[in-house]
Amino acid sequence: MPVSKDLSFKKQEASLALPAEIVGSFTVEGDDSSTKLGRISLYQGTSQEQAIYGEGVFRRGDFVDCLERRKIASNFIIPIHAEIKYQRWDDGAKLPAYTYSAKERHLIPAEDLAWDGANPPVAAKLIDMVVVVRGEMYPYLFTFKRTALRAGELILQYEKRRGMKGLRFGMYELGSEDEKNNGGNVFRRLTVKNPVDATEDTFEVLASVTQALAAVKAQAAKAVAIDDAPF
Repeated sequence: MPVSKDLSFKKQEASLALPAEIVGSFTVEGDDSSTKLGRISLYQGTSQEQAIYGEGVFRRGDFVDCLERRKIASNFIIPIHAEIKYQRWDDGAKLPAYTYSAKERHLIPAEDLAWDGANPPVAAKLIDMVVVVRGEMYPYLFTFKRTALRAGELILQYEKRRGMKGLRFGMYELGSEDEKNNGGNVFRRLTVKNPVDATEDTFEVLASVTQALAAVKAQAAKAVAIDDAPF
């Protein structure tokens, strides 16, 4: 179920120099607030996705704007803000049993965080990340969960290292590759390449999003909806 984008950002004049306020202020926190951003998803070609988007519209591995139901302009993203959360999904549920931020992790029952042999904890970790997409004029929410979590955690590690070095926003190329799950079914696993510095053609939207960062954080804080369902 697509979600709406209700932010409007003041258009900035194009600049050939990185605006002074953009200093690589990537943040990670467990916040609380209101509505949701438009989303990006990695298209897997499932029956559920085909029911939403139609058959033959996208190819497996495409990155999709869930609101406009089109491919995004490029596979290059610039992380702006991230929130680590934990969710429990019960079989057949359309909404999670609970969602807690990293700051609320102590509220999760201990047994929900424990591994059961080879079975992962029922309180699944996810990363909601606000990103700018090269070629797009609005920020998006990209959720890294389940098989994509590894890529999201890699971005967090890179950004922490870049922050320690005083580097500015990093840009990452997303991709995907075929992999089989425990049941032998093939899916596309999200991949990410080493970052490069944000390019000049992204400065305008970066300036807009940076100036509106408080509102963007508020929209990302409660990204809980039916479209979070674990297809």
